[in-house]
Amino acid sequence: MVEREVFVLQLICLEMITPEIVAKTLLSPRTIEGYRKQLLQKTGAINTAGLVLYAMCAGIVDCGK
Repeated sequence: MVEREVFVLQLICLEMITPEIVAKTLLSPRTIEGYRKQLLQKTGAINTAGLVLYAMCAGIVDCGK
């Protein structure tokens, strides 16, 4: 995973939706959705919950809020 993908994954884990991620990163919605699709493919997850589970197990995010 590249640094930008990890950052987007962290924002997804913070329960941010695409418009919020766009505002935070100044990337286009299409770019964010592209990152989401790449993350799903790279992790083998089938939905956002799977991405969060992957991020937790891989130590990309922790369980504390």
